[in-house]
Amino acid sequence: MPSETKLRVRYAETDKMGIVHHAVYPVWFEAARGDYVRKEGIGYDAIEASGFMIPLHDLTCTYLKPFVYEEEVTVVTRIVKTNAVRLVFAYEVYGEGDTLPRVMGTTTHAWVHTSDFRMANLKKEYPKLYSLLQACYERDKDYS
Repeated sequence: MPSETKLRVRYAETDKMGIVHHAVYPVWFEAARGDYVRKEGIGYDAIEASGFMIPLHDLTCTYLKPFVYEEEVTVVTRIVKTNAVRLVFAYEVYGEGDTLPRVMGTTTHAWVHTSDFRMANLKKEYPKLYSLLQACYERDKDYS
């Protein structure tokens, strides 16, 4: 099941027009992604302690309807693709009572070694985590 992360729009996240600035959404994606992996029982700190990182390779964001100060936001996060070398998350951002997302996006990450940023093959080098992510993907794909 996808992860849901609740946030509240802070004044500092709004621009002169009174709406959430477009640069804030990737920050919300990062918070939701961290929440997702924590809920699965492994945090970024544990992944990095195991010798791996997943730096950002690509980000997409589609803005459909703005948010304003003090609105409650829910970021729904799921894994939409995973393999031995890449991991792709999808995000849908909803306001309270919304039935359709106001913002949608994806982030693509590459598995690398913390020591030298060389590409890593998670399936071979960290099969336990690879299996966990595959199980998350299988569960999440029914929600797309």
